[in-house]
Amino acid sequence: MSTPQTTPQNVESNSTQPTVAQRSVVNYSRWMTDNATAIANMKLYQLALPSAHNAGMDTSHLWGLEELWAACQTNSFGFQLEAGARVLDLRLYDASYKKLVGNHSPTWIFKEEFVFNHAIVTGRTLQSCIDEVREFSTKNPGEIIILDIHQYDRGKYASDSVTRCLKYFNPILEMLIPPSAANLTIGEIRAKFSRQNIIIAWGHGNGFWGTLRHAWLNKDSVSESDIVEFCNTMMAEPLPNLWSLSATAYNSSGPAVLNSSHRLWGNTVFKPGQQTGNIINVDFIERTGIVDRCIALNIARGQDTTLPVAPNDLTITQLIDNGKPVEAASFKWSRGTDNTGVVGHQIYQDEHLFFSTNENEYSTNVLARPYNYTIRAFDIMGNISAPSSKVFSHLKDNIPPTKPGGPLIRNISFYTISIFWDESQDSAGIKGYEIQKNGAFLDFVDGVEYTLTNLNPAEYASIKVCARDWSNNSSEWANMSIPQRPMVPQRNEISVKTFTESQVMYIGWLITNNALAKFTIIITLDGTIIKTEPVGEFTSGFSFSHKTPTDRDLTFGIQYVMNYGTDKEERSETTEYTVCFNKLTAPDNLEGSSIAPGSFTLTWCPSTDTRLTGYAISRNEEAPVLVPSSPCSYTATNINPDSTTDYLYEVWAIDENTDNVSAPISINLSYAPPTTPGIPELIALGHSSASLIWAPSSGVGPIRYKIYLNGVLVRQTNHPSAELNYLRTSTHYLVEVRAVNRIGTSQPSPKAFKTLLRPPTNLKLKHNSGTCRLSWDPIFARSPTHEGTINGQPFTAGALGHSFNLEQFSPGEPPHHFTFMVKTILDGATSETTTFNTVLDDVTPPTQPGKPLISHITNNSAYVSWTSASDNTGVTRYKLVRNGISVRYTPTNELTLDKIASGQVHSVYVRAEDKDGNLSLASERTVFRTTGTAPVYPSPSASIKALTSTTARLDWSHAPDALYPAGVMIMVDGYHYETSLITNSAVLRDLIPGFTYIVELFSFDAVGAMSEPTTLHYEPKYITPPSMPTNLKTTESTSNSSTFTWDAATDDTRALEYVIYLEDVYFDSTPLTQYTVFLLPGEYNIKICAMDLFGNISETASIAVIIEGELPSAPSNFRYTQTSLIPIPTLEWDKSSGDVLEYDIAITGPLGSTSHYFTALTFTKPVLLPRTRYDVTITARNENGHSSPLISEFTTK
Repeated sequence: MSTPQTTPQNVESNSTQPTVAQRSVVNYSRWMTDNATAIANMKLYQLALPSAHNAGMDTSHLWGLEELWAACQTNSFGFQLEAGARVLDLRLYDASYKKLVGNHSPTWIFKEEFVFNHAIVTGRTLQSCIDEVREFSTKNPGEIIILDIHQYDRGKYASDSVTRCLKYFNPILEMLIPPSAANLTIGEIRAKFSRQNIIIAWGHGNGFWGTLRHAWLNKDSVSESDIVEFCNTMMAEPLPNLWSLSATAYNSSGPAVLNSSHRLWGNTVFKPGQQTGNIINVDFIERTGIVDRCIALNIARGQDTTLPVAPNDLTITQLIDNGKPVEAASFKWSRGTDNTGVVGHQIYQDEHLFFSTNENEYSTNVLARPYNYTIRAFDIMGNISAPSSKVFSHLKDNIPPTKPGGPLIRNISFYTISIFWDESQDSAGIKGYEIQKNGAFLDFVDGVEYTLTNLNPAEYASIKVCARDWSNNSSEWANMSIPQRPMVPQRNEISVKTFTESQVMYIGWLITNNALAKFTIIITLDGTIIKTEPVGEFTSGFSFSHKTPTDRDLTFGIQYVMNYGTDKEERSETTEYTVCFNKLTAPDNLEGSSIAPGSFTLTWCPSTDTRLTGYAISRNEEAPVLVPSSPCSYTATNINPDSTTDYLYEVWAIDENTDNVSAPISINLSYAPPTTPGIPELIALGHSSASLIWAPSSGVGPIRYKIYLNGVLVRQTNHPSAELNYLRTSTHYLVEVRAVNRIGTSQPSPKAFKTLLRPPTNLKLKHNSGTCRLSWDPIFARSPTHEGTINGQPFTAGALGHSFNLEQFSPGEPPHHFTFMVKTILDGATSETTTFNTVLDDVTPPTQPGKPLISHITNNSAYVSWTSASDNTGVTRYKLVRNGISVRYTPTNELTLDKIASGQVHSVYVRAEDKDGNLSLASERTVFRTTGTAPVYPSPSASIKALTSTTARLDWSHAPDALYPAGVMIMVDGYHYETSLITNSAVLRDLIPGFTYIVELFSFDAVGAMSEPTTLHYEPKYITPPSMPTNLKTTESTSNSSTFTWDAATDDTRALEYVIYLEDVYFDSTPLTQYTVFLLPGEYNIKICAMDLFGNISETASIAVIIEGELPSAPSNFRYTQTSLIPIPTLEWDKSSGDVLEYDIAITGPLGSTSHYFTALTFTKPVLLPRTRYDVTITARNENGHSSPLISEFTTK
């Protein structure tokens, strides 16, 4: 580490600048220590702290363009700290990688590396930072250092990146100031944490502080004017607590050096009256002079007791939401002023602190109550101004009542309906309810029910109810509809049929829509009641018959009677209907036809009666429909197309009042679609076509057939046959045939089939320098294999062709005669064989063309020319290749490349070709760039699926907005793997399990525009499970343990672990082939399986294990005592080892009888016969069983 800097930094003069004498002795390595008294009562967020921006990127470590573009400091971390920086702004990157080492048995090893970076440029390591910070902090214990980890990139191995990184901080963990010190003063921190002086601001490690908030201009280029304007804004409205201001400028030449005389410092960041910054983050810190400015500002802040000047012009405005005031307000004011700068404002509500903010306006919820509000300004040292003038505010009550529930109908009659609803709720109280009918005001009531009177039964009515509170706020409207009530039919609504020969008359009508109550129908004939009929709810029609005289006209009366409530009755008006017996002349020649699905059209010849005004039409004796007298036609709709029912239609002539009708004319119509066609039969099948026939349908003609292929309509025909063309080869299809007439469509008749596999087509042979290429047309979106012979010798090939050595199949001089026989193989199917005969007369390639010359370059075109090649038979054409994928052909030595991407680099080379397909060597490449702006081409979407441990399938699809996609280029770990022009998948081979591959896919179009890469990370894994452990057996058992062994399993990875399950529950794991379990006594089921490094698990082996447990030791030292005073003897013994539940004492007398005594003590007093010999046996018992016995004898006194 370099010598501490003591030379004063060059700064302008201002109110917070030290004198020349003071600056001459500043030791920047210990400026906090030297000013300990001045800053002792200040908290960290009240200090002005110099910060080194991008501290890990310095000119001493970088060189060349990286130094120019990315270096933000002059030297390493120790240099920056010695220059006065107390915050290091760090951008950390996990650059760990895997590396292949070894010659004979190469092995991938993991190389761990954590570095600092600036965009794509990497700088110094994390290890060097920790070392230098520890060294500086140890030498300068009075200085507080903040490591501000501003950004963290987890890199390629993100899953455990943070865990691996945290261990690098271990050397300084004992030096960390904990987050609990955030609100302590510097003096309190030094007293409480005397050995700790480092803060890590990164929200990960234990003992770390949270990530700091940063204020910075998020732009690619920040001019010096931009940063001055930005810092002025931030000084006016600083962030609260610990925060960092990025005071840096950046342009195409890299970070700008803002020296000590720059206007950003004296006129902006350290300008008197707005010195509100906390952490000042700068480039090239030793050149800016901000350390001296921060020291002087800290001294000034530590002595600052001046109160800010109070704010003024406080205004309070109630907020509006969707045009309505809400219980929230906007507060605005003119900012207070201060000698060092105002950092925030406090709003008081009736002398109570309501909120604090660093801005000049604030919006929040406020109750609708009267309050007095004042505002105070405060500076960074907590000095608070006097309050502003009071402002009185009372928000309007704008909370409406809740919406009434319902409403519902309570009673209903012809002309009167009672409704009710659920009560609304409101904090201000409900004043009443407004009722509207059909959008017009009806009434205002204070209850929750209402009766509507004088209603028209035929009228639908819309009723709305809303609540209103005492502040005149109205709730949402609650809606209901009043339906029509039953109304007596009009004369033209009555259907009458008379049969004069039997003197019987039938009369019927529809009841007006939706009667909601029961009512009674009264029918009179010439004023006399002839029928009274009750009708239930929701009845839709009514009819009756009556025997009447036919020698005169008859007048019928119809009236409805409705009862509601308990004793109320309402009667409708009476409708009279006169039946005339002088009938009209009937119409004639009734015919019917179907012109559209679901309908019939009726036509007839008109009635010749002069009284005729129209016709009545009935279907299946339903209520009639009335139509005008002209035209004599009617279209009946709502016919069920799936029904085969016969429909009876009747037509009558009627007069003006419909009192007189003619005799009816009628017709029966049947409506049905065609029958289902027969199952289609294949009469011819090829690789792209199929011919089908089927049995025809029957039904109303004309009948046409619709043919659907995989659900899509592809053909229509009048004949029961069809030929399908342009089918895909070797593809499953489902064909469905439906018959159609004017009435409807039949059910489908299906047939499934699969087209034949297409044999190879358009075979071509090309030769170049002894290598031949046999090619054929690809099959769309499929990747078949091919088998065949070359002059009788077999070969196998992929989807597009086969390459072979000319000398192998036709040695010697030309001509070379070839016979090729090739067939296609796909999904188990084999095509017919294609035979191709050809002759190579010439195998000498043309000479190499000259290097292409480029001219007349525009946005989308360029003119290309070159020196011609020569050939023994003549050059037939030139092949120009652009960007390695786009090919153009021309018979001359020049070509205009058009429709190419603008603003992009293009590479071209040329090859000559003769008539036999011999290609020359490629010319030298020429690289040029088109003018204009490069287009953005969308990236593909992609996925990887494992096939085996060493292979994987890569699938992709072009973006939906990609125009004219031509293919994709695949890169694996930065190397070109494959370029695909046809398929949407590829197989990645020869992969190494456990190694992570970076796979990149680039889409490109027909003109060479290429997308940004789609990047995938893929790690192959072994998927073959290990073999099952065998020969599992118990080798040793104790009272509380069992040891068992097994033979090792086998696996490709040769690295196994054995998982042990106890009673089917995971117990433990071990890399060994033996294990000892310690268990309580009992019988257990043990299972063992092998698991490899990739989590593949073998089948399980099992064994039963019995733990016997430990028995107590036998009792010992039997003693017998009996005194003359106490005739009862005492038997005693020494205690057994271990936990004893009880002792079993068996005493056998001279006659052989045995008595048992049980006790948990080590003595017993049995009652025995005197002067008698006894045998005694004593055993101890625990949970596992009985001990060995103690056997003895004694004779009683």
